Amino acid sequence: MTARDGARLEDDHARSHRLCHASCLPPGRHGVGDDGRPGARPAGAGGIAATARHPARVRSRPHEGRYTSRAVDETGKPVDAAQVNLTADHGRLVVTADGRPAGRLAFYRPDHALAQGPRGEEGHTRVDFVRGAGGRVDWWRPDGRLWRHEPAGK
Repeated sequence: MTARDGARLEDDHARSHRLCHASCLPPGRHGVGDDGRPGARPAGAGGIAATARHPARVRSRPHEGRYTSRAVDETGKPVDAAQVNLTADHGRLVVTADGRPAGRLAFYRPDHALAQGPRGEEGHTRVDFVRGAGGRVDWWRPDGRLWRHEPAGK
Protein backbone atom coordinates (compact mmCIF):
# COMPACT_ATOMS: atom_id res chain seq x y z
CA MET A 1 0.00 0.00 0.00
CA THR A 2 1.36 3.40 -0.95
CA ALA A 3 1.12 6.64 1.00
CA ARG A 4 -1.52 7.83 -1.49
CA ASP A 5 -3.67 4.72 -0.80
CA GLY A 6 -3.36 5.28 2.94
CA ALA A 7 -4.41 8.93 2.62
CA ARG A 8 -7.40 7.95 0.46
CA LEU A 9 -8.51 5.33 3.00
CA GLU A 10 -8.15 7.86 5.80
CA ASP A 11 -10.24 10.38 3.84
CA ASP A 12 -12.93 7.74 3.18
CA HIS A 13 -13.03 6.83 6.86
CA ALA A 14 -13.27 10.47 7.95
CA ARG A 15 -16.08 11.16 5.45
CA SER A 16 -17.99 8.06 6.59
CA HIS A 17 -17.66 9.20 10.21
CA ARG A 18 -18.94 12.70 9.35
CA LEU A 19 -21.89 11.29 7.39
CA CYS A 20 -22.82 8.92 10.20
CA HIS A 21 -22.60 11.69 12.80
CA ALA A 22 -24.56 14.15 10.66
CA SER A 23 -27.37 11.71 9.93
CA CYS A 24 -28.05 11.50 13.67
CA LEU A 25 -28.58 15.26 13.96
CA PRO A 26 -32.15 16.57 14.06
CA PRO A 27 -33.36 18.35 10.90
CA GLY A 28 -32.14 21.92 10.56
CA ARG A 29 -28.97 21.36 12.59
CA HIS A 30 -25.62 21.90 10.92
CA GLY A 31 -23.89 18.79 9.66
CA VAL A 32 -22.67 17.30 6.43
CA GLY A 33 -25.10 17.76 3.56
CA ASP A 34 -26.22 15.14 1.04
CA ASP A 35 -23.43 16.25 -1.28
CA GLY A 36 -20.73 15.57 1.35
CA ARG A 37 -20.06 19.22 2.13
CA PRO A 38 -20.90 20.97 5.40
CA GLY A 39 -24.39 22.36 5.22
CA ALA A 40 -27.63 22.99 7.08
CA ARG A 41 -29.39 19.83 5.89
CA PRO A 42 -28.17 16.54 7.37
CA ALA A 43 -27.26 13.68 5.08
CA GLY A 44 -29.67 10.82 4.61
CA ALA A 45 -33.41 10.63 5.15
CA GLY A 46 -33.46 12.78 8.29
CA GLY A 47 -33.83 15.99 6.29
CA ILE A 48 -36.33 14.73 3.72
CA ALA A 49 -40.03 14.88 4.51
CA ALA A 50 -41.94 11.74 3.53
CA THR A 51 -45.43 12.73 2.42
CA ALA A 52 -47.57 10.27 0.50
CA ARG A 53 -48.18 11.30 -3.10
CA HIS A 54 -51.51 11.46 -4.82
CA PRO A 55 -52.23 7.85 -5.87
CA ALA A 56 -52.86 8.78 -9.52
CA ARG A 57 -49.21 9.85 -9.87
CA VAL A 58 -47.73 6.55 -8.70
CA ARG A 59 -47.26 3.30 -10.61
CA SER A 60 -47.70 0.48 -8.12
CA ARG A 61 -48.20 -2.41 -10.57
CA PRO A 62 -44.47 -3.28 -10.96
CA HIS A 63 -44.33 -3.76 -7.18
CA GLU A 64 -47.18 -6.29 -7.05
CA GLY A 65 -46.47 -9.92 -6.26
CA ARG A 66 -45.27 -12.25 -3.54
CA TYR A 67 -42.31 -11.34 -1.35
CA THR A 68 -40.41 -13.95 0.64
CA SER A 69 -37.98 -13.40 3.51
CA ARG A 70 -35.26 -15.95 4.18
CA ALA A 71 -33.77 -17.15 7.44
CA VAL A 72 -31.20 -19.72 8.49
CA ASP A 73 -32.44 -22.80 10.37
CA GLU A 74 -30.60 -24.52 13.23
CA THR A 75 -28.55 -26.61 10.77
CA GLY A 76 -27.33 -23.49 8.94
CA LYS A 77 -29.51 -24.10 5.87
CA PRO A 78 -31.42 -21.14 4.33
CA VAL A 79 -35.20 -21.53 4.52
CA ASP A 80 -38.19 -19.38 3.58
CA ALA A 81 -39.25 -17.65 6.80
CA ALA A 82 -42.29 -15.59 5.81
CA GLN A 83 -44.31 -14.56 2.79
CA VAL A 84 -46.53 -11.59 2.05
CA ASN A 85 -48.45 -10.53 -1.03
CA LEU A 86 -48.58 -6.94 -2.28
CA THR A 87 -51.57 -5.99 -4.42
CA ALA A 88 -52.17 -2.64 -6.14
CA ASP A 89 -55.24 -0.72 -4.96
CA HIS A 90 -55.86 2.86 -6.15
CA GLY A 91 -52.16 3.77 -6.37
CA ARG A 92 -51.26 2.15 -3.08
CA LEU A 93 -50.26 -1.40 -2.19
CA VAL A 94 -52.22 -3.66 0.13
CA VAL A 95 -50.02 -6.02 2.17
CA THR A 96 -51.61 -9.39 2.96
CA ALA A 97 -50.15 -12.15 5.11
CA ASP A 98 -51.88 -15.51 5.48
CA GLY A 99 -54.79 -14.15 3.42
CA ARG A 100 -55.49 -11.26 5.84
CA PRO A 101 -54.75 -7.56 5.27
CA ALA A 102 -51.67 -6.62 7.30
CA GLY A 103 -51.17 -3.04 6.13
CA ARG A 104 -50.88 -0.64 3.22
CA LEU A 105 -48.01 1.12 1.51
CA ALA A 106 -48.38 4.72 0.28
CA PHE A 107 -45.66 5.91 -2.09
CA TYR A 108 -43.96 9.23 -1.42
CA ARG A 109 -41.48 8.94 -4.32
CA PRO A 110 -40.69 6.22 -6.87
CA ASP A 111 -39.81 2.92 -5.13
CA HIS A 112 -40.17 4.49 -1.64
CA ALA A 113 -43.29 4.22 0.51
CA LEU A 114 -44.71 4.80 3.97
CA ALA A 115 -46.13 1.78 5.79
CA GLN A 116 -49.69 2.33 7.02
CA GLY A 117 -52.18 0.36 9.05
CA PRO A 118 -54.62 -2.12 7.43
CA ARG A 119 -57.28 0.59 7.01
CA GLY A 120 -54.81 3.23 5.86
CA GLU A 121 -53.98 4.65 9.30
CA GLU A 122 -51.08 7.07 9.10
CA GLY A 123 -47.66 5.48 9.57
CA HIS A 124 -44.12 6.76 9.80
CA THR A 125 -42.10 3.68 8.88
CA ARG A 126 -40.39 3.94 5.51
CA VAL A 127 -39.93 1.00 3.14
CA ASP A 128 -38.28 0.82 -0.23
CA PHE A 129 -38.02 -1.39 -3.28
CA VAL A 130 -34.72 -2.33 -4.90
CA ARG A 131 -34.50 -2.76 -8.65
CA GLY A 132 -32.23 -5.28 -10.30
CA ALA A 133 -31.05 -5.97 -13.82
CA GLY A 134 -33.29 -4.53 -16.48
CA GLY A 135 -34.99 -2.16 -14.04
CA ARG A 136 -37.31 -4.81 -12.53
CA VAL A 137 -38.35 -4.66 -8.88
CA ASP A 138 -36.39 -7.57 -7.38
CA TRP A 139 -36.50 -6.85 -3.65
CA TRP A 140 -38.62 -5.20 -0.96
CA ARG A 141 -36.84 -3.78 2.09
CA PRO A 142 -39.37 -3.10 4.89
CA ASP A 143 -37.07 -3.23 7.91
CA GLY A 144 -33.55 -3.29 6.56
CA ARG A 145 -33.95 -6.92 5.49
CA LEU A 146 -34.41 -7.87 1.85
CA TRP A 147 -37.49 -9.85 0.79
CA ARG A 148 -37.24 -11.58 -2.63
CA HIS A 149 -39.91 -10.55 -5.19
CA GLU A 150 -41.91 -12.96 -7.32
CA PRO A 151 -43.95 -10.82 -9.73
CA ALA A 152 -47.70 -11.35 -9.89
CA GLY A 153 -48.79 -13.88 -12.48
CA LYS A 154 -45.65 -16.05 -12.28
